[in-house]
Amino acid sequence: MSRQLEKRPLAAYDRGYGNAKFVTATADIEADMLLRLASNRGYLRSHKCGKQEISHQYYIALIKSQAKDYVRNAQIRLILKPIAEQLLNLFGTLENVQNSLNQILLKLKSYTPQKPGYAGGNILNLLWQLHIDLSGYDFSKLTVWQAYLQDMNLHRVNFTNADLSKSALTRTLGGVLSATFSPDGKLMATSIDHEICLWSVTNIKQIITYIGHTSWVQSLAFSPDGEILASGSNDQTVRLWNVHTGQCLLTLRGHTSWVQSLAFSPDGEILASGSNDQTVQLWNVHTGQCLQTLLGHSNRVIFITFTLNGQTLVTGSDDQTVRLWDVNTGSCVRVLEIPINWMLSIALSPDGQTLATGSDRTTVKFWDLATGECINTLPGYNSHVWAVAFSPDGKTLVTGSEDKTVKTWDVLTGKCLQTLYEDSDSPIGERDASRIWLVTVNPDGQTLLSINENQSMK
Repeated sequence: MSRQLEKRPLAAYDRGYGNAKFVTATADIEADMLLRLASNRGYLRSHKCGKQEISHQYYIALIKSQAKDYVRNAQIRLILKPIAEQLLNLFGTLENVQNSLNQILLKLKSYTPQKPGYAGGNILNLLWQLHIDLSGYDFSKLTVWQAYLQDMNLHRVNFTNADLSKSALTRTLGGVLSATFSPDGKLMATSIDHEICLWSVTNIKQIITYIGHTSWVQSLAFSPDGEILASGSNDQTVRLWNVHTGQCLLTLRGHTSWVQSLAFSPDGEILASGSNDQTVQLWNVHTGQCLQTLLGHSNRVIFITFTLNGQTLVTGSDDQTVRLWDVNTGSCVRVLEIPINWMLSIALSPDGQTLATGSDRTTVKFWDLATGECINTLPGYNSHVWAVAFSPDGKTLVTGSEDKTVKTWDVLTGKCLQTLYEDSDSPIGERDASRIWLVTVNPDGQTLLSINENQSMK
C-alpha cells in the first residue's frame, strides 16, 4: 500500500459510494480500513491494561444502504465482511466482539443530546454480519444511519424514536401480517406477529409499539379522524388504541375465531369486524358494545368496508360471495357471486361504486357493485394476483402478484401504466425473491407500500 493511500482519510471515500468508481477502488479501501484496524487507528484503541476496544467514533458509513445493489453488495463483500472477520481475529471470540459493540451502544445512548453519525448503523450492520441474534437490542432514540435492514431479523428490536431516515427499511421487523396508512398519510401502522408498530412516514421512524394481543394481529384500521387504531387478532379479540399514547382504550370480545378484517364507518362511530367464525360484528366505538351480529357467509370473512354514506356494509368471504348489508337493520340486501383469490385481493373504489378483485388466480376484474356484473377485465394478466388497491382518486389500480411485480393500471382503459417494482434482486442473504402479497396506497397518492412473502417491505 502506498504512503499516499495510507494517509488519506476514510471520509474521502464516502463520496464515491454511490457510483461505479467505488467498485474499482474497493480493494484499496478495504486494505486501508484493515490497516486502520490493525494499527488501532479509527476503529480500535488500547487501554493501559493492553485490552483492545472498538472505538465508537464512526465518522463514515461502512456501507451505503441506499446505493445500487451491485455497489452495496461490493461494500458488504469487500468492506463489512473483512472488518467483521478482522474484529474476530483481534478480539479472539465472538462474545468479546459483541461485548465491545454493546458497550459502544451504551455510550451512544448516554449522549445528550444525541449526535448524528454512522455509529448506530455501523454497529447494526456489524452485528448482522457477525450473525449475532439481534432480539432484545435497544436502538431507541439513536441515530441509525446507513443500516441495510433487508435481510435482518429484527424481531423484538426496539427502534422507538430512532432516526432511520438514511437507512434502507426494506426489511420487516419480524413477520409483518398487516399494514395501513393513517388518513392523513403521515403515519403507518404495521402488525408484527402479536405486536403493532406505528411509524412516521416522512423519516421511517418508529414512534410507538402497541402491546396487548396474545396472538398474531391479522388486521388494522385507523378511525377516520386518525385518533384511534383498531387491531384484530388470532386471539379472537379486537382492540382499540389511542394512536398517540399507545393506550388500549377497549378490548372487544365476541368472535369465536380469528379476526381477519376491520373497517370504521365514515363517521367513526361504528367499527365492523369480520372473522373466521363466518360472522360480521358491528361495535360501538365509544362503549365497546356489540350492536349487531351479521350472519350469512358460509366461510371466513376476509374483507369488510363501508360505502361512502355509511349506510351499507360490503363484506367478502372465502365462500366466493360478496354481500351488501343494511347497517341500520342488519339485513343482507344483496349477494354477489364474485370469486376472490384471497383476503387482500379485493378493494372498493373510493366512490363506492366499483369492486376490483383478483379472481380465478390470474385475472383482475372490475365489478359494478349495484348490479354485480363484471364490467371489465385487465388484459394480458398471466400471474396469480395476490393484492389489489385503488389510488385515492380511484383512477389507478395497483396490483401485486406471483411474478414479483407491483404494477399500476389505468382503471378506465385497462392499460398497464408502469411496473413500479420488480423484486428480482436477491437481498444480502441471497434469498430468492417472492410473491407480492400486500399493496396499499398512501392517502397522499404519492407513496406506495408493498410487502412480499420474504417479508421485505418497500
